[in-house]
Amino acid sequence: MVSDPGQTPPISLLEVSQVLEQAARLVRQHAGEPDGAPEPMEAATAAHVRTIIAFRSLRRRYLGFDPADAAWSLMLELYAARLEGRSLNQTRLSIAASVPQTTAIQAIRRMIEVGIVTTDADPGDKRLLVIRLSDNGARRMRAYLVATHGMAGLAI
Repeated sequence: MVSDPGQTPPISLLEVSQVLEQAARLVRQHAGEPDGAPEPMEAATAAHVRTIIAFRSLRRRYLGFDPADAAWSLMLELYAARLEGRSLNQTRLSIAASVPQTTAIQAIRRMIEVGIVTTDADPGDKRLLVIRLSDNGARRMRAYLVATHGMAGLAI
């Protein structure tokens, strides 16, 4: 959290390096395309989603708060996890998305109601729920990411 509005918070060189590496990879991918238009499958990669998450983290760090919607943070994490072949339970999802548990639960309920996410019992701990994007939710996320990638080369 920023204590003095005129002062930027310290940031580690490792964090800067990681964000720049991810951004550079995306720029190289985009620049390598002959007509400048991304191939649909390349536009919605885990690296693309992780870069968006990294930029959001920097925005949070520099602004002192996250001006973004909690549900969007959760959806980005769920989509990245799907692309990476991982699953997340409620607790891990809220931690990964930096969203308070109670806020995450409310957002997850809303996303279940509209069919964006599904839940299953966690095979390792039946007390927990595994949260996943539904096929419809994943299609919608992919379509959004392809559209934003095509418009700006990177969605932030």
